[in-house]
This record gives sequence, C-alpha cells and structure tokens, in this order.
Amino acid sequence: MFRTDFVLAPRTISVRVVVHPARSLINSMLLLNITDLRSGLSEWITETAASFTPEFARDNHIAGILAGMIPLGDDPLEFPDLIERMRRLDFTEAIPQFISEIAEHMDVRVDDLMASRDSFIKHTAEHMIAKGEELEPEHVGAAYDLLHTPEVCGAFLTTHLQRLWDLYFADEWNRTRSILYETAALFDQLDLTDLTPLEAIQAVTGRDMTNFMHDEEQINEMIFVPSLHTGPYVSNWGPDRSGRTYLVFGARVPEGIANVSTELSLRDLLTQLAALADDTRLHILSLLTQHTELCSQDFQHMLNLSQSAASRHLRQLVAAGYLNERRRDLNKCFSLNGQRVQETSASLRILLGRK
Repeated sequence: MFRTDFVLAPRTISVRVVVHPARSLINSMLLLNITDLRSGLSEWITETAASFTPEFARDNHIAGILAGMIPLGDDPLEFPDLIERMRRLDFTEAIPQFISEIAEHMDVRVDDLMASRDSFIKHTAEHMIAKGEELEPEHVGAAYDLLHTPEVCGAFLTTHLQRLWDLYFADEWNRTRSILYETAALFDQLDLTDLTPLEAIQAVTGRDMTNFMHDEEQINEMIFVPSLHTGPYVSNWGPDRSGRTYLVFGARVPEGIANVSTELSLRDLLTQLAALADDTRLHILSLLTQHTELCSQDFQHMLNLSQSAASRHLRQLVAAGYLNERRRDLNKCFSLNGQRVQETSASLRILLGRK
C-alpha cells in the first residue's frame, strides 16, 4: 500500500516590539529586589537599590509579591496613568482573582494556600526556591496580611508606585525613553512574520532559549518590550489565557541594521562587556577553551566556588550569550559560544573605528 508521512509545519506566532512604559518600569521595580541574585543588571538598578532605606526596600519587596494585582493591561500606559488606574481599582474584586491565579501558578489549592499565614509563607517560599530565588518570610507574611485588608492593600500599592515614580522613575524614564523608542523603530525594519516562538526570541533578543522555552508552548502572540535596566536577562510575563506573552529584553541593535545611533550601540556593547568584567567569569570562559564542555560542579571544584556563586556567574554568562547550556542527566553543563565572542570583538572594532 502506498503510504505518505506528513510532517506538520512549525507553528508560527504574531510578533511585535513595542515600548510599554508601565510594564517596563514595573519590571524594573522587580529587578530592584534581586540585585544580590542577578549579576549584570544595569548600573542604575544596582545604584538605586543600594540607595533605598531599609523601610523602602521592604515595601518594594512586598509590592513585588503583590505585583500580579497591578492592572498593566495591553495598552502601552505611561506610568502616571497606571497609578491613576490603580486608584480606581476595586481591590475587593482584584484580591480574590489574584489569589486564584497565584494558587494555580503554584499548583496548590486556594484553601491550602490561604489556610494560614504560615501556609502562605511555606507555599510561596517553595515556589520561589524552585525558580532559584528566595523571599524573606517577613515580607511574604506582610503581603498575606494585606490580602485580608483590601482598602489597606490598595492604598499601600498605589502609594508605593507613586513614591517610586516621584523619587526614581520619572527622571530615569525621561532620560532613557528616546533610546527605547529608537529600539522599537529599528525592529520595525525587520520582517518578524512566520516565526516560531523560539525563532522570535532569537531574532529579537539574540538569545537561544531552547533550554528555557519550547515551541510547543501555547503562545499565540509575543510582545517584546525593550528595557535599559534588565542587562542580558529576559523577563517572561505570560502566557496569559489568550496565549499572549510579554518579554522584557535588553535594548539592543538588531542584527543586519546599519546606521544606528552611537548611544544605542554603546549600551548594547556595555551589556556584553559587563559579563566579562569579572575575574571568575573570565576564568570560566578560559576553562571552556580547554574543555569542550563542563558542568556546574566542575566549576565549583576547579575554581573553589560555592554552588550559589557558580550559579550566579554561569547564569550571567548564559544570559549574555557567551555560554551554551544543556542538561545532562540532572546536571547543567556548559560550552563556549565562540560566535558570541566574535560578535563582541567585532562590535569593539566598529566602535573604535578599526577595519
């Protein structure tokens, strides 16, 4: 019998690169909480976080835990407009919806999650540890308390966002917004149609995310939001129930685009060089010129690193594109991405006017 095997074409998605002021700055609010966990974030993020009083830092951590209630929407809101939307939000409705969503995300029953303050802290801590992050139990407990007082919760979140805007975000947004709009305009020159999710991420961020995301995930639309704060990392917001996901990425010059401003080119290069500006990370790269592949435990032994230190350095090098990562059994193993090294070298030659 004649037989034909059919191979399905890869599923493609809708792709856009847009400036979303409110979403970009809320992402920055969250980055301010993890400067001790992520090397390579922008200098503004690390300096701003270091300037926080203990009380303001505590409030920012609590706001980060409750950030899922902030009504960002799909429209590219300016941050003051987001604050006004917060003032009108009915928190007696927003809180139960938020609790339901985080319980689903944690794969736990709402009744179990909210059974007690200790239960909320336990389930939240376990979820964050699985993601490689930690939260102070006191911050999680304070968030739990706010979830039982809608008016107080709404006033806390709205007041904190207003203070962030007045003290930090307003000046920074005015300083950087033109570069972000330039980034989006440059990507408008590219043909981003007929791409799979992984191809879209590669085209926009320059990252190979094969080990972090799969084309089979239920994503219909990817909206990329440029940022000058995220360094080499990509923040994934979604997908939501409609299959839309937002990814906040470091503003960069798209490949194949000429005649871009020196400012954007310089910032793109600085992100790459920041990953190299450390003795340990340079030793990691050097070792991988001598070995085809090494695993995390190898670096811990060869460089006398703790597990957390090795993880932090390797995470930044992977995010910056200098390392390829894959899983081998239960281990994460790494190899050198020579193409990324060549790209950085070429960018330096262009910047310094060499042929």
